[in-house]
Amino acid sequence: MCFFAKCDRCNTRRVKCADQDDSIEGAVIMWVPEHLRLSTENYPWQHYYKRKEPVKWEHDEHFCEAVSVSDQGKRLLDLIDMSVLDFLIQNTDRHHYLYVNKAPSASAIPVDHGKSFADPYVDQMDIMASILQCCRIRAATYERLVLLSGGGMSLALQELLALDPVAPVLTRAHLRATDRRVTHLLAALTACSDKKGGWSNVLS
Repeated sequence: MCFFAKCDRCNTRRVKCADQDDSIEGAVIMWVPEHLRLSTENYPWQHYYKRKEPVKWEHDEHFCEAVSVSDQGKRLLDLIDMSVLDFLIQNTDRHHYLYVNKAPSASAIPVDHGKSFADPYVDQMDIMASILQCCRIRAATYERLVLLSGGGMSLALQELLALDPVAPVLTRAHLRATDRRVTHLLAALTACSDKKGGWSNVLS
């Protein structure tokens, strides 16, 4: 049995076949119920680290306002949550997300975190662009970050991943990095509170 990726950006000629023991290693990212019809939307704060000229969000101080009044505005808080996830795992390759067709209140579905947990000593701060530009976040997300601060994130991940067959999954350096990044996120949100005149103007 052989597998190949089915996506716009994948090379179908790179086929992976089972070895002599009839086994193959891989990962199932997500199972989607067959009755759901999903559409793809480009992530507004895409990162282009190899591109020389800046993209719009990198130089437009009103970029978040434009997103807010676009069709994606109703999912803005989902996109902010996605940025929190991406910053914690250092996913520098967020280019799209999914959503359920004909369900305007449905959440954005983040997919493809493949380029994550690279160098544990480097934090790509521009992944937080949506947070710093919009200065909005769900109160529940903020409260969870506070709860997981002070070493709580690495401890929670360590306990959760201990159940995985290939534990420990993350190195100690990567676990410590998540704690450091929680601190960065909380500092950015505190700066937003100062900028916006209080937490009531930041938390939704």
